[in-house]
Amino acid sequence: MMSGCGDKQAPKKTAADPSSDGSYLQQAVALDHQGNLDDTLQILNKAIQINPNDAKAYGARGDIYVKKHEFDEAMEDFNKSITLDSNFAAAYAARGLIETGVKNQVDQGLEDFNKAIGLNPN
Repeated sequence: MMSGCGDKQAPKKTAADPSSDGSYLQQAVALDHQGNLDDTLQILNKAIQINPNDAKAYGARGDIYVKKHEFDEAMEDFNKSITLDSNFAAAYAARGLIETGVKNQVDQGLEDFNKAIGLNPN
């Protein structure tokens, strides 16, 4: 193996590396289980900063906003999650809960519930 300036490769990311795919989400889940919502939110913000096209990260952050009763922010994240992945059933279901339970938009909520069930009938 030859070594030289052109032979350098970027270091590979590992599961232990917090910048690797999914690691931030795993860390956020652990913090959420501990009830540490503010730190969970910070981790999810970082995950979204690194990968702004991660529908699951937006969905997870939306869930944290719901737990903090920040429903407008949650709706924004569920909407973004659905925009990124129109087959993300959990985001439709979560959005439906806010529409029916908080915003009193029953018809819209039922549409989202039906979409979620259609995508994931189990």
